[in-house]
Amino acid sequence: MNNMPSFTQLIESIGSVADFPMTLSRHDKGKKLIYVNQPFCSLTQYSAEFVLNRNCRFLQGQDTAPKDIESIRSAFKANISIFQDIVNYKKNNEKFFNRLVLLSFDYGFEKFILGLQHEVEQPSYKKHHYGELDDKFLSPLSSLLIHAENLSEIDDQVKEKMNQSLQQISDHILKL
Repeated sequence: MNNMPSFTQLIESIGSVADFPMTLSRHDKGKKLIYVNQPFCSLTQYSAEFVLNRNCRFLQGQDTAPKDIESIRSAFKANISIFQDIVNYKKNNEKFFNRLVLLSFDYGFEKFILGLQHEVEQPSYKKHHYGELDDKFLSPLSSLLIHAENLSEIDDQVKEKMNQSLQQISDHILKL
């Protein structure tokens, strides 16, 4: 019997430790969110109950650039990872610059999109696609997944290792 935890369980484990916003969706037609962590809810001011089973389009608004949306759609269609600064809106309609990293993953027989976000003061106009992102994020993320796979055994030492990997990921996002 396969005792492999679901990817959602792994991300929930990681997301409970992360101090930056994280989302998870299946790589399917609707790309509906199946997980968000508390920092995502704090940043956007939306409750998990509101956002789950919705596409992230509810964060878009008047100043969200169509070219940024198309860049994300193209990455989804090609099943690739992407970095994109995008104008999003909080529940109270306050505009913010969202440094968005979308990582495309296969886990078991399913495909997922892990979203990592940081609110930034000014957008970066650099573009990062494909293997460049994978090189920066997959090593610390793989380390996180290894630590998270023993969900019942997450102690303070494992949480510390997870935090170190999360800090690496966070640092990479802010340097993009």
